[in-house]
Amino acid sequence: MAEIARRAGVAVSHVRYYERAGLLPVGVRRPGRPTRYPACVVERIRVIGEVREAGLTLAEIRELWELPALRVDRPHDG
Repeated sequence: MAEIARRAGVAVSHVRYYERAGLLPVGVRRPGRPTRYPACVVERIRVIGEVREAGLTLAEIRELWELPALRVDRPHDG
């Protein structure tokens, strides 16, 4: 988790908070090893930070995340 936070330029607490809020996929925790996240997580954290600065709430971001055209972690049909 610390590595993802460092790469995204945020505190570890932000990663935990966004994960609990349902904005990030839950990382795979392994005893004695770093938590593993999909490659998309760093970009998702950056996008979350940008839209938070624009004034959106976490609930609004969660709703937007469900729109296929706005997904940064998987391709869409449009």
